[in-house]
Amino acid sequence: MLQRSDKARGVQTYVNRLVRNMQQEYVGNGGASADVRAVLANLRKCADPAHTDWLAAGAVIFDAWPEDMLGDPEHDSRLVKAITTALGLYAVHQQSKDYGVAQLRKEEGEYYPISFGKACQFIAEGSDEDKGVVRRLNAAENAPTFEGTAWYLRALIMLMRSTEHPIALDYGRLARDLYLMQFPDSRGAVFQRWSMDYHYRQSQRNAESSNK
Repeated sequence: MLQRSDKARGVQTYVNRLVRNMQQEYVGNGGASADVRAVLANLRKCADPAHTDWLAAGAVIFDAWPEDMLGDPEHDSRLVKAITTALGLYAVHQQSKDYGVAQLRKEEGEYYPISFGKACQFIAEGSDEDKGVVRRLNAAENAPTFEGTAWYLRALIMLMRSTEHPIALDYGRLARDLYLMQFPDSRGAVFQRWSMDYHYRQSQRNAESSNK
């Protein structure tokens, strides 16, 4: 039987695989591929779990579902919610961009994944958005439902998309976090990591700047 940690890794691997394929086709064709544009349009509806168009999104999510990594999707709705929401957020972020917004692991060299918390810090960098970002992160953490949390995450993704400087993040890692935050005993740890990536690294940079 697959353990929670196994499924969390599986979610991350599967979403990275799906996103890599979509992003390579979209960016490689300059956004001109009608097929991938249609797929992304359908997936954008998944950024709001309460209004997912399942028949349209299902071809992407379930067609290549890796049962060896994730088990039967019918038996774990948390997996489905995490994967669906992460793909929807990616589709929102990628819309109208001529570069890839998903950070993808390279075959060689060190890899420093950009978490959702770190990506949020990049929104505030060089702008006056800090209070708005923190307010939305707080609202996401305190939302009483997963759907409520996803709504605030979508608002933050929209801010990332609207910045003048490109912001990319590891969507597989985000999917893993979305899965884990649905368990009461691991939800706090997800937001703790996001908070550390947002506040600690920002403070470190501020201290370095003041010492120059």
